[in-house]
Amino acid sequence: LWFFTIFDIINIAMSKRIIIYRHAKSSWEDLNIDDYDRTLNSTGLMDAENMANIIGTKVILPDLILCSGALRTRQTIDALRKKNPFIEIEYDDNLYLAEKYAIEYLISEVANDVETLLICGHNPGLTDFINSKTSNTYEEIPTSCIVVIEFNNYLWKDIQLSNGTITYIEYPNKTINSNLKNSLLS
Repeated sequence: LWFFTIFDIINIAMSKRIIIYRHAKSSWEDLNIDDYDRTLNSTGLMDAENMANIIGTKVILPDLILCSGALRTRQTIDALRKKNPFIEIEYDDNLYLAEKYAIEYLISEVANDVETLLICGHNPGLTDFINSKTSNTYEEIPTSCIVVIEFNNYLWKDIQLSNGTITYIEYPNKTINSNLKNSLLS
């Protein structure tokens, strides 16, 4: 027999989930364009569409998206937004090339009624955040990579002291990149 206290039930019902989403592959065609204004290349546009399908079918849709203001992250999220126009999105320039501490801070400011949060941003900050919040040590997550992390805490403000578990990873070209696993982890 399993016995749960009211606090166990609240924690289960209110646990938090973060979907880390590194922007899709960007163009380096014009080296005169500022990094912030780089667009996605044709592979990136296709990958963004494919990953939007995966987020819509294999991963729970987020309640809120925090997205870097850089053009390549906005284009990455546009593909998801086209398929799910009712997801709330906040563009934040503080996510542009943010370090893990800045990412933690932005997450800690999210309203607690948000259960699933998607962060679309850049490396190395996203990889550093994943490594600091899980038992994994990835060198670098690839472009268009989705990493879902489950947290047992129920307040976003506690994220800085929390560790989670990776429950799902997906990315294009998974057979080429053997550094990451492409499966539901348990």
